[in-house]
Amino acid sequence: MDRHHDAARLLLSARRDPTQRLHSLPDVMRPQTQAQAYLIQREVAAALGGIGGWKVGSPGPDGPITCAPLPASGVQASPGQVSEASCLDRGVEAEIAVRIARDLPPREAPYSRDEVLAAIGSAHPAIEVLQSRYVDVDAVDPLSALADSLSHFGLVVGPAIPDWQALDLARKGVRLLVDGAEV
Repeated sequence: MDRHHDAARLLLSARRDPTQRLHSLPDVMRPQTQAQAYLIQREVAAALGGIGGWKVGSPGPDGPITCAPLPASGVQASPGQVSEASCLDRGVEAEIAVRIARDLPPREAPYSRDEVLAAIGSAHPAIEVLQSRYVDVDAVDPLSALADSLSHFGLVVGPAIPDWQALDLARKGVRLLVDGAEV
């Protein structure tokens, strides 16, 4: 048994058929470290056609930073559409996405805020579509949720925001409308 391969296979099955969602990963497949969770994510993304972007975030300003690859097959330009068959228990989040214009290769010292900002080519409004492969994502351990790419399903990216550098993106408010109603 290959823990990462088998866990990825189960998550892929639940992604392709939401009626097959999991209560949890079996104990023998459950990731024990962040590195193991990231291996599972990458195997799922590879099976879905490769990586089209990255979801990076933290639960708060001082919280740990986590990331998840966004399968290229699920990244689309606005206006986007999600098939009805995949809409079981989905959610949406308003996001601000950035396109990186130049590489930030690994190095010993962390990149400064200014270096990261200089690498950004454009900023975009985006809608992340969420759908966990678990019946109740709040009932699974954090590493299993991370292995599931933090419930990511798809991303719809809007047009570039003009003069985004002049905006304080960390404090910029957004309005999210679903079927015409603000949520």
